[in-house]
Amino acid sequence: MRKSILLILFISSLSFAQMIPTGIFTELHVLKNDGKIELNICFRISYNSLVFKKENSKFRSQYVVSAEVADSTGKTLVRESISKIILIESFESTNSPLNFSEGVLKMTVRPSGDRIFNQGIGFSIPEYNLNALIKISDSNTEREIELPPQRIYPVPGGEVFSQQIVLMGDGEGATNEFQMTNFGGRILFTSEKQILLFPVEDTSITSLKIKIMEKEDPEEDEAEFIHELTINDYFDGSFSIEESGNKLSIRKTETSGTRYFVLKDFTQKLSEGFAVFEVSDSVSKRHSSFPIPVFWYNKPLSAHNEDFIIQALIAVEDKNVIDELQSGSSDERKLKFRKYWESIDPTPGTKFNELREEFFARVDYAIRNFSSLNKMNGHQTDRGKIYIRYGSPSEIIRGVNKYGRITESWIYKDMNREFIFTDRTGTNNFQLL
Repeated sequence: MRKSILLILFISSLSFAQMIPTGIFTELHVLKNDGKIELNICFRISYNSLVFKKENSKFRSQYVVSAEVADSTGKTLVRESISKIILIESFESTNSPLNFSEGVLKMTVRPSGDRIFNQGIGFSIPEYNLNALIKISDSNTEREIELPPQRIYPVPGGEVFSQQIVLMGDGEGATNEFQMTNFGGRILFTSEKQILLFPVEDTSITSLKIKIMEKEDPEEDEAEFIHELTINDYFDGSFSIEESGNKLSIRKTETSGTRYFVLKDFTQKLSEGFAVFEVSDSVSKRHSSFPIPVFWYNKPLSAHNEDFIIQALIAVEDKNVIDELQSGSSDERKLKFRKYWESIDPTPGTKFNELREEFFARVDYAIRNFSSLNKMNGHQTDRGKIYIRYGSPSEIIRGVNKYGRITESWIYKDMNREFIFTDRTGTNNFQLL
């Protein structure tokens, strides 16, 4: 019981510092096909955000995504829904934040009233307001989640010319089909490459000038300059968003229509936080500025807490390094931590540090699995320290010694090493022999 309470307190203390995403993501895209305006509501839901029930030899979940589009007067213009069923064999997968169900709900929107357009950067957009009201219903529990209203079109005087589309990949090769990132319009903070598509209706525009800056908080007045470039890489066409193997793809349907400028080779320069893009075109010279979240999905909980990081680093670093990291003001410590991780980054040309991610993931695992009744945090136990330093053993052998105490032997075949632990007190605090 106490172990459970301690783990809950650990998770709760980190949650107060930063809200953890729920695993439900939606993003809206307006595409023009065959002269029609089609609203695409793309969604991604992690399995651990749903409830599964045993059905014969498999586990089954079902949910419904419904949406209605209303104008500024509250009048409903269109209402649609889509149902999804998930059948999986593994119980462990039902609790995974890394397995997802994805889909798209398509709606043809015919706004009421006169069409009045505001000319942004190369794209005509209505000056009235339309909102999408989205609900997600879990059929196994009848629980209904109502998401905050999402604006489809900007209010008068808006500077946005069209929503950018975040895609996976490096943008090389054929451009007839792209896999969508589909994390609510976010850029993922990851080692995987991503590209941005900038839709422009005016096909006389042949280049876009883009200035990239970043900030930790979108409300901050100042942003740090990252990069500036001119994009001449584009293609013309119309797209449809389609489901393909539980992924969403954008497929080219026509050779004429909207012009899409492709921004690539930039995500590796971005830190976690917000990327601010200032865009101007080669014809009107008008500017638009907008932030896009750079999002570390499933970020290890221990990465949010400096005390846990210091305690865990004791397993891999010398005391003088730990003392140096702990000294100074809050801003000074933050800078020291950044330089520390940069010094051991296996890919120094990118902001995402794979070694740092692995370290935090091991700390989280140690806390979840090795916390004991008389020692609060699993990363401070002997098993936790060995796990953080060496990772998962090749083999674990459990037994009982001549005193009747439980023992564990951790065998690392690649290193030809073995660590033996025993639980001397019966409190799950295995000590290294």
